[in-house]
Amino acid sequence: MATGWIKLYRDADPWLLGFLLQRPNAWALFSLIAIRARREGGIDPRSGTVMESGEAMIGDFEACGLSRQQYRTAMTQLVSAKIVTTRATNRGTIAKILKSSIYDINADEGNHLDNQPSNHLATIKQPLTRSKEVKKKKPLIGFDAFWNAYPRRIGKQNAVKAWQKIGPSPDLQAVILEALKGHKATEQWQRDGGQFIPHPASWLNGHRWEDELDPQPETPPAADPHLQQAAEEVARRYGLTA
Repeated sequence: MATGWIKLYRDADPWLLGFLLQRPNAWALFSLIAIRARREGGIDPRSGTVMESGEAMIGDFEACGLSRQQYRTAMTQLVSAKIVTTRATNRGTIAKILKSSIYDINADEGNHLDNQPSNHLATIKQPLTRSKEVKKKKPLIGFDAFWNAYPRRIGKQNAVKAWQKIGPSPDLQAVILEALKGHKATEQWQRDGGQFIPHPASWLNGHRWEDELDPQPETPPAADPHLQQAAEEVARRYGLTA
C-alpha cells in the first residue's frame, strides 16, 4: 500500500478544477488514483506487477463508491481530458495522473499529519499567506483568436474575465475554436442577422464548447437555369406540357 500523503492545491488549474467539480464521479476516481499512486517505481506487493513512479492499480470501482458503469464513464472522462492515462495488465488496470496541478504526491515518509514535523504544518499554512498577496492577472494567450472568430463581438471586458477564469490550455483553446465553427453554422446563430447569438462571455462561462450540436441539414444546390430551360423545350416539343 502506498505511504506518505498527498497535497491538495488551493491555487489549482481553474479549468481542471472546474472540470472535476462538475463531474463528482471523475473527482472520486481521480482522488483514488492519487491516494494509491506510487512515489517510486517498483513491484506492487499485492499484484506482483512492475509499476512506474506515479502509477496506481485500480479497477475495484467499489472503493470509491461507484457502480461499474459510473466507474467506466468517469475513467473515460479522465482519459479523454488527458488528465490520466491507463494501461492494461493481466493483473488489472494501472492508471497514472498526467496533471499534478490539483494533487501533488508527497515523497516524505509517514502516513499521518500528526506524525509530521512542524515544517509540514508550515507548508499547509503557506497558501493562507499567498492568498493575501495581490495575484497577477493571467495572460490572455489565445483570447484574440477567439475574439476575432466570434461573430458577435460585444462585452469584451466581460469576455476577457471569462477567458482568464477558464485559463484554457493550448489544447482546450483549439477545442473552443473548433466548437465555435460548429455553432456559427447553426440555424439559430444565422437567424435574423445573428440576434440570437449569445454574448461571448455567456458562451464561455457556460462552457458552450461542450454542447452536442444537432447536425445541420444540407442546403440543396440551386437549379441550373439552362438545364431548366432545356427541359421545358423538350417537354413542349413532345407534347409533355400540362
